[in-house]
Amino acid sequence: MRLSTVLLSSVLMTAINAAPALHTVFVTAFTTVLVDSKGNTIYPSATEAPAPAPTTQAPAPAPEPTTSSQAPAPAPEPTTSSQAPAPAPEPTTSSSSAPAPAETAKPSAQGSSSQPSGSIHHGQGTYYDTGMGACGVVSSDSDYIIAISHTMFDAALTDGNPNHNPLCGKKIRAFYGGNSVDVTIVDRCVGCAEDDLDFSPAAFKQIADPGLGRIDITWQWL
Repeated sequence: MRLSTVLLSSVLMTAINAAPALHTVFVTAFTTVLVDSKGNTIYPSATEAPAPAPTTQAPAPAPEPTTSSQAPAPAPEPTTSSQAPAPAPEPTTSSSSAPAPAETAKPSAQGSSSQPSGSIHHGQGTYYDTGMGACGVVSSDSDYIIAISHTMFDAALTDGNPNHNPLCGKKIRAFYGGNSVDVTIVDRCVGCAEDDLDFSPAAFKQIADPGLGRIDITWQWL
């Protein structure tokens, strides 16, 4: 071992003496390294230090595409209404501009809607048992009929037949105590004054108690 160390030292010294004056040579057991006066290392095969081997980094693996375990939800189908479209509302008009409906006359007990005409007559009302009248009409006590005075009836005659009297079938509205009744002329009353009326029992009861027998009335032609 000692002899080897001496030989190695001898070799090193020989190499140092043989090197240029400006360089210093270090010899190791494996590599010869030249160092200049400034301490820079000189490689024997090149004047520049070898470029370090490029290091490459393995590219990161691209992420695998992830797929959903569930199928995409189908697009909702358009829904249609099972009902027909509601009709457009009809235009409404202001109630203030609409003309007010004409008032209708309140019907009497017989349902007549005619309005009285002419002057108001004042007389007395009675009732009688009905039957065959001067106008040739047979009436019952439940009918709404009257016999007018003989004075008025005879004044309207056009010939000798009383059935042809134009007053037959004409209507009158009679009033008493806030009540009214519409009656039809079918007969002639011998015991009545000019503006008196002789009623059927049903017609008289419509405006007054039959127990009164005779009442003061007013009436008008219809």
